[in-house]
Formats: sequence, structure tokens, C-alpha cells
Amino acid sequence: MLKIKEKMKNSTLIIALMSIGFGLNAQKNINLKINHQLESSPFAFSQKSTNDLNKEFTFVRCEYYISKISIVHDGGKISNAAGVYELVEATSNTSIDLGSYAITQVEAINFSIGVDPANNNGDPTKWPRNHALAPKSPSMHWGWSAGYRFAAIEGKSGNNMRTTWEVHALGNKNYFNINIPTEATSNNGALDITLNADYTKALNGLKVDNGFITHGEDDEAYIVLRNFQNKVFTSTDGKGNTLNTVSPVALGKVNVFPNPCNGSTIIGFEKPLTGTINILDMSGRLVQSFAAKDHKAIKVESLRKGMYTVQIIDYGKNTISKKLFVN
Repeated sequence: MLKIKEKMKNSTLIIALMSIGFGLNAQKNINLKINHQLESSPFAFSQKSTNDLNKEFTFVRCEYYISKISIVHDGGKISNAAGVYELVEATSNTSIDLGSYAITQVEAINFSIGVDPANNNGDPTKWPRNHALAPKSPSMHWGWSAGYRFAAIEGKSGNNMRTTWEVHALGNKNYFNINIPTEATSNNGALDITLNADYTKALNGLKVDNGFITHGEDDEAYIVLRNFQNKVFTSTDGKGNTLNTVSPVALGKVNVFPNPCNGSTIIGFEKPLTGTINILDMSGRLVQSFAAKDHKAIKVESLRKGMYTVQIIDYGKNTISKKLFVN
């Protein structure tokens, strides 16, 4: 009788241990949620926003692709959300089902803006009608050779918000990786990873009040996608991307010549600059702004007599300031 009871106890213990083991390895559904914002306010087309150059603007369109998503968890393990593509619209609630995984603690989320090169240059009609990569209206596909629009943002700026600005950004060379350290919250047995997306920062470094229309992979388009990589997304506790692919020592030596000048000068860089050059007057007012991508020199013209500050900002987060005198 004692032996039977002992066997029953052992069986109960084994079942309990197995239950604990199964619980620890249970699959949990993981969702990626995005809070769409303009600074600290909810995103809205009618809302005026201001970028880092103190330029006001509104949005009339804000769409972009997210792909190549993976979850870092439980001591650096990586689970890939294979085949997950999402066309994000800033006016709609975003909750992306990443699938089910044996995850206890989330440590970071990896993703890219746009479509991976393996699928970027394919035929959009091959996808089911409701798939993110299927044809859309308005179109998010530029053509087989160029691929998808990674991001399509449009809006108004200038006096009375009557000036049009528009950026459709694309290109395999602009498919940048993003890693945001973050945790997840439990939600009815699932785990939710939540990011904040501040779209005012998508236009950082751009003199948006003058208006521009850029469809391609360079100039404003390149800057917008860099901003998406490094500035737009943060965790709910403010952590940003850890994978900035631009060297933080990219600037090197900067020359302004001639200085003093008679209204025109050349700003030269020891190493190619990718970033923004701002010309500020003595009061700190922005007079001129230039977007640079792999430039080694920028010509500045039509400056009036006075003293100016040349502010050079590269996307490795360095800033250099030089004084410029105009006779």
C-alpha cells in the first residue's frame, strides 16, 4: 500500500514538473503596436507641426512599409517574423501580428522601413489582393526596376499652409536596419510590443516651407528614410535605434573658403558629408539650408553683408559650427 502511494506521489510530481516545463515553453502570440504621433499628440492630417528648423507643416498622406521584423528575447535569442509585411497608415491603428513564439521576456524589436531587396523588385500582382505588397490605391509601387515606395509622405507648408511638399522615398540602398531596445506587456496571454512614432521628425533637417516634390532615392527622399531610421521610432520609455549605420566620425575637417567672402563661398569636407548644412544669421534665424548626400563640397550664394554661422549636421549625429563673414 505504501509503495502504491509512493508511486502516485512520484507520478503527481512528474506531471507537475512537466506542466511547469510546458508553461515555460508555451507559445505566446506577439503583436507590434505603433502609436502614431505628431510630437506628443495623436497623429492628425489637420494638425500643424514644427520640425527642428522651426518650419511649420501639415500632413495629407503618411504611409510606409515595415518588413524584416525580428524579436530579441530571453538573453539575446532572435525569433524572425518571417514573411510579415505591413503597409502602415498613420491615420489607422496599427497592430501587427508577428506570430506565436516561445518567449518569456522581450528585449528589443528589429525591423526595416520598406521592402527587402528580394521582394522589392518583383511583380506586385503575384500577391493576394489583401496582401500588403499587392497593388494599392494610391499606388505604393514605383515600377519593377525601382520597386516599392518605402515611404510616401505628403503635406502642406508655408504661408497659410498653401505650399506643397511631397516625398516618395525608395531604393534598395535605402533599406536600413532599425533596432529598438524595448520590453513587452502582457495582454490576455499575448505579448504586446509598443513603439511611439513621431512623424514630425521625418522632416528633420528639411526646409519644408519652401516646398519640394521628390520621388526617388536621393536628396529629400534619402534624408526622410534616414530620419525614419534614426529619429522617428522610440520605445515607450524613449529609447531609440541602436544601429545607426552612418559613422559618428564622418565629418573630419571642414573648410569655408573664401572667408570673408563677397556673398558666395564654398563649404568643403575632408570626407563626404551626408546630412544638412544650415546658414544662420546673427540672430539665429535660418537663412539657407542644404541637404547633402555624399557631398564633398557645397556652394553657398546670394548672402548679404554680415556675419553668419555655418552649421553642419551629419547623420552620425555630429554638429560643427563655423563663422562666415560677408563683406
